[in-house]
Amino acid sequence: HYESIAPELWDGVGGAWAPGLGPTGSRLHDHSRRNNWGTHTNMDNATDWVVRDGQYALDFDGSNDHVLITDGRFPTLSVSAVFSASVWFRVASVQSGRREIMPTPAVASGLFGAQLEIDGGKLRIRADNAGLASYTFADPLDVPTGRWVHAAGTWDGRVKIATLYKDGKSIGTADYSANTANNVTTARWLFGALEYENVVYFCYPGLITEATLYS
Repeated sequence: HYESIAPELWDGVGGAWAPGLGPTGSRLHDHSRRNNWGTHTNMDNATDWVVRDGQYALDFDGSNDHVLITDGRFPTLSVSAVFSASVWFRVASVQSGRREIMPTPAVASGLFGAQLEIDGGKLRIRADNAGLASYTFADPLDVPTGRWVHAAGTWDGRVKIATLYKDGKSIGTADYSANTANNVTTARWLFGALEYENVVYFCYPGLITEATLYS
């Protein structure tokens, strides 16, 4: 922890999860000290902590593995909120369909959601009106395989623009000015799947070594 060295770097951090620092059992530690710890679900501590390129990561099987940040200490998530999320991930191959890397859960139809995902082999950002409408932008290039990729998204509710970044570069935006979703007052985040009405969908097959949320 480096708050005492550079406390300004932690301003606005809602959570910082770093599987790359090594195994922590069935809980994913929040290194921001905001206590937004994650719970491994359907994961095996003996096999899902892996090493790639000399660093640890969590291995998601694309079937039902996911991590749920359950503590609920995030601020209200709304269409007008300003926040960002980032994640280091790696896939060996790209499976068809939609695969969620770092989404909010769609708690119920008509509530606001935000997702970083792979869809049709493309990295995508999404601002969602759950079950009603989605406002998205996808990278025109296929997701790189066999190497670490840094993905980030910003959702600026002041202008209703979501911006997708890959490996430090802005690659496109989604306009969600038409999104009329309702606020989520107990916003949670997941890694590796989307939760909708307590059922898990769009499970991600790959590795995650670091993720951060700012709000």
